[in-house]
Amino acid sequence: VPSEASAGQAEAALDEVMAILATRTGNNFRHYKRGTVLRRLERRMQVTRQQNLAAYRDYLESHPQETAELLQDMLISVTSFFRDPESFEALAQEVATGSFRRLSTGAPLRAWVVGCATGEEAYSVAMLLNESTPGAVQHPAVQVFASDIDDRALAVARAGLYPEAIVADLSAARLGQFFNYEGGAYRIKKALREQVLVARHNVLRDPPFSRLDLIACRNLLIYMDRELQTEVLEIFHFALNPGGLLHLGNAESADLLTDHFTAVDKKHRIYRA
Repeated sequence: VPSEASAGQAEAALDEVMAILATRTGNNFRHYKRGTVLRRLERRMQVTRQQNLAAYRDYLESHPQETAELLQDMLISVTSFFRDPESFEALAQEVATGSFRRLSTGAPLRAWVVGCATGEEAYSVAMLLNESTPGAVQHPAVQVFASDIDDRALAVARAGLYPEAIVADLSAARLGQFFNYEGGAYRIKKALREQVLVARHNVLRDPPFSRLDLIACRNLLIYMDRELQTEVLEIFHFALNPGGLLHLGNAESADLLTDHFTAVDKKHRIYRA
C-alpha cells in the first residue's frame, strides 16, 4: 500500500504533468476522468521507461518533444464511417421528418461534428444530410463544421483520403455516390468535401458555432467529469436552434440538463434542444 506521502507526491506529479501539457499545447485535460488520464499516462511511462509519475514529470520537463507524443496519446480516437449503424439509421429517420428544421426554406442545413478525429464521422453526417432531406423541402445546402484539437487527425480529415478497408463500413451505393477510387484508396468527392469545413477548435475554450440544426458529439463526454459534461451540454444548447438535434455516443446522455434537452430516441441517444 503506498504511503500517504508517496500518494501525495504522485498526485502533485500528476498535476504538474497536466500543467506542462496545458502550457505547451493549450489543451487542459484536468477535468477528464482520472482513470482515463492515468491509463494514457501509464502508456507513455512504459514507452519512455519511467518508473513513476514524478520521474515521468521530470522526463517531460527536459524532453519538450515528448509533449506531442503525450498529447497524441491523450487524444486517442476510435472512429469509422457510420459507426453504430443503427444509431445513424435512427438519426436519418429523424432528419427525414424535417421536424428539427427552421421553417425558412432555402437556409442551409448546418451541423457540427465535435471531436471529429480523422473525419469519418463528419463525412458520415454530411452524407446522411444529403440523403435524408425531405423531398418536399427545396433541397437546402449542407454545411458541416468538423472540429477537433488533434492537428494530425485534422490533416487526414481535410485530405478526405481513406484506405480500401472502408468498404466494410459503406454500401456500394454510398461508395459510388460520394467517393472516387484512387490507386488503392478512396477519396471523398470534391462536392462533399466542400460541404465539410474542418477546423481546429477546442469546445471548452473557443467560441461555439451557432444556429445549428444538428450537433454530433459521440464518445467525447464519456472522458469528462460531470461538471465538464454539464458545461459542454450548455454550450451545445446555446449553439443549437430551438428544436435542433443532439446525437451522443452509446454510453452518454443529456439527462444532466433535462430543462434544455428532451429525448427523441433514448436508445440511440438522440435529443432535441
